[in-house]
Amino acid sequence: MNIKISINVVCFLLFFSINKVFSQNDTIGKQSVTIVSAYKPILLNVSKINFSASNLNLTGATREKLSYNIPDQPLVYSYSPITIKPLAYEEDSIISNGQHYWVKAGFGNNTTPLLSLGASFRRDKRYLINVYGDYISSKGSIENQEYTKYNIKSTASYFFSNHEAYATVELSQRKFYLYGYDHQLYKFNKSDIEHRFNEFDFKLGVRNTKENKLKINYDPSIQLNYFNAKNMVSEMGFRFDVVAEKRINPFFNLKATAFFDATAITLEKSINNNYSNNVSQISPSLVYETSVYKINGGLNVIWDNGDFVCLPNIYGELYLNNFPFIFQGGFVSKINKNTYRNLSVINPYLSVLNSQINTLETEYYGGLISNISKRIVASAKAGVVSYENYQFFINDTSANSDGKSFLLSNDEKVNNFRIHGDITYTVPGKFVASGAVTFNGFTGMKTNKKAWHTLPVEGRATARWTSSKKLLIKTELYFFGGGQYLDKNNESGSLKGGIDFSLGSEYKINNKINAFLDLNNIFGNKYQRWHNYPVYGIGVLAGVIIRF
Repeated sequence: MNIKISINVVCFLLFFSINKVFSQNDTIGKQSVTIVSAYKPILLNVSKINFSASNLNLTGATREKLSYNIPDQPLVYSYSPITIKPLAYEEDSIISNGQHYWVKAGFGNNTTPLLSLGASFRRDKRYLINVYGDYISSKGSIENQEYTKYNIKSTASYFFSNHEAYATVELSQRKFYLYGYDHQLYKFNKSDIEHRFNEFDFKLGVRNTKENKLKINYDPSIQLNYFNAKNMVSEMGFRFDVVAEKRINPFFNLKATAFFDATAITLEKSINNNYSNNVSQISPSLVYETSVYKINGGLNVIWDNGDFVCLPNIYGELYLNNFPFIFQGGFVSKINKNTYRNLSVINPYLSVLNSQINTLETEYYGGLISNISKRIVASAKAGVVSYENYQFFINDTSANSDGKSFLLSNDEKVNNFRIHGDITYTVPGKFVASGAVTFNGFTGMKTNKKAWHTLPVEGRATARWTSSKKLLIKTELYFFGGGQYLDKNNESGSLKGGIDFSLGSEYKINNKINAFLDLNNIFGNKYQRWHNYPVYGIGVLAGVIIRF
């Protein structure tokens, strides 16, 4: 308790001392450095590289097939890979005047049908509406190894003279089966091992598009969501966000963000079946920028189900004349809300949760960003990440369990020494290649003997080559080191690492029709991201894309 009070006092002292520390103007000329990509010091629900844009997340235990579309920048990675998945274009990729429609259809081995479609409507720059949806399913060689996913989404914007009102509506379903059991010992009805997740989201917001008299930019929004896991749990959520920014003078910029995120949970097979998970946060910050450095001095004031904590949120960049590097470093923090919905995106084989504990994350980091040449950009970063109430995924090893589902094992204090590096080579309009690797070293666990189901190393390399105006070739190599798992009788084991190489191509037949062919996991490596859940293996998917 005394430690938290001391941290809170330090936070406020840091925040109010920034103005005095950086009150002098700097006259050194600003170095010209073009930054293509900067490492963001956050953990994401990173997925396996998507070769086409996607709205949905899957785990490494399923193998979806699609036409790839590798982004032209280095990527940031987290722990769990998810499979390639088909989807509509990103929302702004079909924005233009008039009406546009497209359909993507294909079929592959493992009984994999694919259907994606979309439409864009715009009139007189007053409104914009995008509607798109997609469907995919697949069946593997193991009994009950299958999944089905569909998603329907619409985004709309209406433009006033000084403001934009925007809204999003999304409906989706993910269906998996718990096939990670001993098939010689157990037999299950499919309805008993089905995990079906139904989701509905609605978001409404407004933001200013022109500077007002007070010179304040703002973007408030509200979001309603509903999540249901069949026969297990329902979650009803409400979130309110406010983002505001004001430029004080050429050197100082004042920012503030705040949110209130409330979730009501109902357990469908429990006596005490109702509880809540509510988080709110206020994050003021003052940005000071000169030609030599930029510093963000801020605080994260958090209320986690009534528990108060205040942590610094300080980071900056340093530019040096005649030096081809930008130094970056900081002390940042955030809270990860561990609802069943959020955790099921990482691992869809998770059992129902009788309670929810959120994870508080802080990171001390330092690194470099550099334009090695006009075509090569590289970055490197090392840091120590500390977690309060970290959630490890472990197999259900109870005496009467068949081991097919996963539980959470909470650890009050966990540290992770993390190193990340990435590099990108680009020939504009013709070729782009990128590579990245992340090393994780978890230590300091109190409750868990090992860092169950985390990855000690994860990396990938991607390339996209446009050989002509009609042919596009894409490839990706993904690899990881196996993590630790807990088995029956509390015996631990190590998963083998995996290598996954994929190749895709797209050929333009005419202005309206493209043909695509994707070969996924060419080596046929049936690695396991989650113990007892091997992936599908080799995948082949072919089809057409029609635009009209």
